[in-house]
Amino acid sequence: LKKVGLGSILYNDKAGAVSTLGTELDYAYQPVRNRDHLLSFGLGASVLQYSMNQSDFQPETANDPSLTGASPSKVTFDMSTGVYYKNNYFLISFGAKHLLQTKLNISNTNNNKLIRHYYFSASYNVLINNKVHFEPSVFIRSIGRPLPQTDFSAKFIFNDLYWLGLSYRFRDAAIVFAGIDLGQFTIGYGFEYSLSLLNPYTNGSHEVFLKYRFCKDNNENLFTSEIEGVKKRRRGYRSVDCPVW
Repeated sequence: LKKVGLGSILYNDKAGAVSTLGTELDYAYQPVRNRDHLLSFGLGASVLQYSMNQSDFQPETANDPSLTGASPSKVTFDMSTGVYYKNNYFLISFGAKHLLQTKLNISNTNNNKLIRHYYFSASYNVLINNKVHFEPSVFIRSIGRPLPQTDFSAKFIFNDLYWLGLSYRFRDAAIVFAGIDLGQFTIGYGFEYSLSLLNPYTNGSHEVFLKYRFCKDNNENLFTSEIEGVKKRRRGYRSVDCPVW
């Protein structure tokens, strides 16, 4: 079981007149997992309920036949997959959601379906000195026919504990983010400022997150000497697998 990971997600999302309630079960298999390399393949299965409150719409065309004023909903099944590889220098991953492109049919047009999403990310760890790392990265998402959306980021990591970074989403937004990694606890904050046509209608968005790691009670991830620690940090190795205190 050391090469297998299991997880689950529960979520309730609302965007305007559309709301999504769902649960997802995830399975990961890691054929390679050691101090220097990690390769993981993932598969997810989910059950979703999509709902639409048509009374929230204000159509430009009167008597739109696709809007009846009702609140239709649909329960459907979906799947996702992904692959992830990381070593002491770089990280690369690819994933896809809504693999089945299930039809929703929550209005009388009968042509609604989930559009497949593709995600790609890559980053590289650059050692500036023994206390500072620089991590440039790119994140690309593709949804349907429009051109893919691309994020370019630059993050500085200080003493393997603190980080500060900037990100630019092409023709859409600028983001600043910061955080602290305390081993089992990670705390972070991000602020996104819109650069798109939505700019006059928004003051930006804030995000705060807290992460907790469950760790083994051993010292296999701790450096046995300062010399060994310096050597590992020169290869991009980070010593925050858990206890830092």
